[in-house]
Amino acid sequence: METVGSSATYNSETVGSLEAIKRKSNDVGWDYGELTVPKNNDKVKCNLCNKAFSGGINRLKQHIAGIRGNVKPCPKSTPLDKSKCLQALEETKKRRHDKKERIEEVMDEVAISKDGDDVVELDSAGSKPMRPLGPMDQFARAIDPDASLRKTRQQNINDALFKNRTNEVHTT
Repeated sequence: METVGSSATYNSETVGSLEAIKRKSNDVGWDYGELTVPKNNDKVKCNLCNKAFSGGINRLKQHIAGIRGNVKPCPKSTPLDKSKCLQALEETKKRRHDKKERIEEVMDEVAISKDGDDVVELDSAGSKPMRPLGPMDQFARAIDPDASLRKTRQQNINDALFKNRTNEVHTT
């Protein structure tokens, strides 16, 4: 009897956590589906046809909207359901496109001109082409091209001890 009570508790917790996850998002896709695994937002199930699949809420909206390619269209979705999900998918696509454009605009504004006064160029250290430096690079430590050519080794514990002993001898 205790195991039945504990499984009932687990089921009520699972259902409660699913509802909590659905309520956190105001996405229209959650009106048509639910999570099959409580902590994995990638595994969803269609409430209309009970088809479970991976791909998250975006894939569920494609399923409801009838967009072929990633998932089969839902046979039970109405034209209203299809239009809602299709509109949500188009809005998401537009937001991504707008974000990409904003990033490109910012990158174009921040572009460093090669013939400006603040640009510093390094001598090439091998076959790599010279790289222009911008105004912020003047605050960084200069790159020594010979440093990569020198062989360096990691200091071991004996080297550290002898260094300390040498310093003690020189200070007395």
